[in-house]
Amino acid sequence: MQRILILAITIATCVTALSQDKKTYVAFNYIKAKPGKGGAYTELVKKYSTKILDYAVKSGAFQGWYFYELRLPTGSANEYDFVAVSVVNDFKYLFEEPGTYADIMKKAFPGITDKELDDIAQQFDDSRITVKREILVKTSQMVPAAAPSKYARVDYNMTATGKESDYLKMETEQMAPIHKDIIASGSYKDWQLLKRVMPVDQRADYNYIAIDYIDDISTFVGLDYSAIAKKVYPGVDLSKFWSTVTSTRKVARSEIWLLTAYVR
Repeated sequence: MQRILILAITIATCVTALSQDKKTYVAFNYIKAKPGKGGAYTELVKKYSTKILDYAVKSGAFQGWYFYELRLPTGSANEYDFVAVSVVNDFKYLFEEPGTYADIMKKAFPGITDKELDDIAQQFDDSRITVKREILVKTSQMVPAAAPSKYARVDYNMTATGKESDYLKMETEQMAPIHKDIIASGSYKDWQLLKRVMPVDQRADYNYIAIDYIDDISTFVGLDYSAIAKKVYPGVDLSKFWSTVTSTRKVARSEIWLLTAYVR
């Protein structure tokens, strides 16, 4: 029963579950490849994890699953190399598996032996470690039905002291028309905002994550946000506009992820 946690929710776990209160929950699994094992681990994910998560989707436990490679920043000093994202239909599936590892693998790979199952599990163990897992709740999304994008720019934001409500207003009211204009132009596929809820840690350097989804990597440096702000808000005082934005939060860090595999 534990190996489905290792080979699925450990490799995956994030983006979107509906609980009884209809909130959408998100869990991020951060994973570090063992030295020289990044390629081998990625191939294992594509060959086996996608099959496990496909079962989870077809069973109704998950809505989708996304596996990202960290592309920026780069270097061996990074805390993690991969981030797994799963969409679930019920909060409990972030913690409870929709079946045993053996049962799911035998359905996905008819005729597979117990010895082969043990060997596959060992290959995963030999190729990576799980660094940490975090759960968030989705507070806003522009295009829920958007097709998966090749890249994601992920901003980890810490709201200014006493300004969480101001930050949410900034993201969902002040910046929302700008995001909508960018998406309408085809530069972005989607944008969403997530709030961290678990684990509770007073030392955490962020409490919200804002994500831009795109296919063309050059978009990240090609957009003129000030020009777009002027278009959306004619006559706006850009100095005051951006001052309002920056006064509500600090960007703790920004990352670029490459989508390597997904099931939905």
